[in-house]
Amino acid sequence: HISADLRRVFDAFIAHRDSEESIEMYLIQVNTAIYLVKTVAYTSQTLVGDAFILYRLYLVWSGDKRVVYPILTCFIASIGVTIGGLRAFFLTSPNDPVFVKELQQWIGSFFSLTLFTNFTSTLLIAGRIWWTSYQTRRQFQIEGQSLNSAAMVIIESGSIYSICLAILLVLYLSGNYAQYIALDTVAQIIGIVFSLVIVRVALGISS
Repeated sequence: HISADLRRVFDAFIAHRDSEESIEMYLIQVNTAIYLVKTVAYTSQTLVGDAFILYRLYLVWSGDKRVVYPILTCFIASIGVTIGGLRAFFLTSPNDPVFVKELQQWIGSFFSLTLFTNFTSTLLIAGRIWWTSYQTRRQFQIEGQSLNSAAMVIIESGSIYSICLAILLVLYLSGNYAQYIALDTVAQIIGIVFSLVIVRVALGISS
């Protein structure tokens, strides 16, 4: 994703600086090969992240179909929307911006689905951990530290990504080109959030 961004900047400000095509017009093109590479990288990274949080949900809820299947349906829908969106990118006119109607329905749907998947899964995982901790402490009269700190780590990690994704969705639907800044930020946040729980547990911050 970063490599594709750097290549687009290089092409815009170096390779095309003496051509009739303006830098601005080059950067808003969405059907170029390098833009498609950037899009595939982002969607693949997002889907991998969604798959991991779905797997965590499956483990925490012991495979409860009533909980897992609705989120799994959203995940499968995200894959379908990704395929449709990539096809729409390929078929757009060279001068079409990313906000054209043909793309907006796919991109808006993808952002909405992944936001729902992450936000809902985060609440379900944290809620399950809290409830298990509460029932254990109540049944065995255990005093001392509970699993609430683990639930808080899950909420913190999930909320960071969900907030960034919500900002991205609002910027995109409002037709603001600042959505490119948010998009590049979210792409990095995915990896950070994925590792945050592991790092905090390893450092003993959440123990």
